[in-house]
Amino acid sequence: MGTASGWPQRWVSAAAAAGPAEVLVGFCGAGIVLPAVAAAVGVRRVVRLDAVLPTGTWPDPVRELTAPLVRDGRIADWTTWWGPDVMEEDPLLPTPRRLGAVPWRGPDVAVPVPDRWPDDEVRYVHLSPAYAAEAAAARARGWTVVGDGAGEHLDVADDPARVTDLIG
Repeated sequence: MGTASGWPQRWVSAAAAAGPAEVLVGFCGAGIVLPAVAAAVGVRRVVRLDAVLPTGTWPDPVRELTAPLVRDGRIADWTTWWGPDVMEEDPLLPTPRRLGAVPWRGPDVAVPVPDRWPDDEVRYVHLSPAYAAEAAAARARGWTVVGDGAGEHLDVADDPARVTDLIG
């Protein structure tokens, strides 16, 4: 997620500088910039991994999640969003590096969505119930949706073998 105005273009520029790609995978809030990044790197296959969809604005659940975490224009370290010590309790994760609170304007920054973007090979990996609306919208667009949404958002780290299988 972005921390200040201009972040969407910085993400797109950084991806374009990295060069062409075959597959683009976006997790969580990164989903909002996937169309622009996909267009910049020329990918045909896009995988949305329990990710928000590209509407140009942040979905209400993201706003609701982040609002109480913002104090004086700064947001708490993302590793603390799921409660005390969730990241430390996970045996598959290394001890996370704490960033501390960072400047935040994420939901207030409009995210440009290109008129045209890769829509040929899009897969939505539905891990958690929190992304049920996004998975339903992906189905309605005709995208392949895998996963039942009965897991956890952090299964990306807790069960990487299963998530890799779902990515395909």
